[in-house]
Amino acid sequence: MKAIIIGLMPEDQIRKRMLAIAKGEHAPAAGEPKIWFTSAKAFAQALRNENIALPWQTSEQQDSNP
Repeated sequence: MKAIIIGLMPEDQIRKRMLAIAKGEHAPAAGEPKIWFTSAKAFAQALRNENIALPWQTSEQQDSNP
């Protein structure tokens, strides 16, 4: 399993960072996070069992429907 690097940053700073990347003013380094959360609470909610199971359920439903 591959490790995923996540980042925690206030929403306004995430937006500024994304805009800087889009404008070409910032080039993310190889080790920088690709997934950002605005708080540890938001990260914890993403890790809830229901949310982790959701992508697998969606994938299984798509596979069973021709």
